[in-house]
Parts: sequence; C-alpha cells; structure tokens
Amino acid sequence: MQAEIIAVGSELLTPDRIDTNSLFLTQRLNHLGIAVARNGEVVPKSSWEVTTLRAGDANLRANAVSEGVAEAKAVMAGLAEAGVDFHDVTAVLEREGVDAFAASFRDALATIEKRRAEVSG
Repeated sequence: MQAEIIAVGSELLTPDRIDTNSLFLTQRLNHLGIAVARNGEVVPKSSWEVTTLRAGDANLRANAVSEGVAEAKAVMAGLAEAGVDFHDVTAVLEREGVDAFAASFRDALATIEKRRAEVSG
C-alpha cells in the first residue's frame, strides 16, 4: 500500500517554513506499513484553482483530486477488509499531531520566557 501526501498553502514556498506535517504523517504512515510514494505542495490561487508545482518526479495537477475516485474507494474498502479502521487512524494522527504541536508550543514559550528573564536581568 502506498500513499501520496499533498500539502496545501503558500507558506510552504518560503525558506522560513519546513513542512513538518508531511514528515510527521510519513513517519506515522510508515509505522502502519504504508509507504509514501510522493510528497508535494500546491498553492491555491483562489478557492477553486491551484497552481501546479513540481514535487520530485511527480507533477501535481489541478484536477488530480477528482481523478481516481473509484480506485480510492476500492483502497479504502480494502483497508477496512484488512482490519484498518480509517477513522481510528485519523483520530490517532490528529491526536499525536496536536500533542506534538502543543509540546513545540510549550518549548517555544519556555524559550521566550528564558530570553525575557535574561534580558530583564
């Protein structure tokens, strides 16, 4: 089984941002035995259009989400038949993602507090 991760957002095009969400999802999917075949980003031009970007050897297309719907449904059915509860997987990924974000946020606040204390002496 393989997956493709598509991250959406213009902030991913700046050197100040690292797509840690895709890295996190890749790690969790790999843990579940699902290989990530491709990872790419798209940037919305409007609520209905996307700009295509090159992601490794894959070219993402604006209509890619509407393609392969029947195949995707078959994959989801196969996952269910194999005993994979997609809603449980989603809940675990969401919970772990929120926990990881909260930990990073607490670390950032602790660093700010430490620097504030250093500056105010």
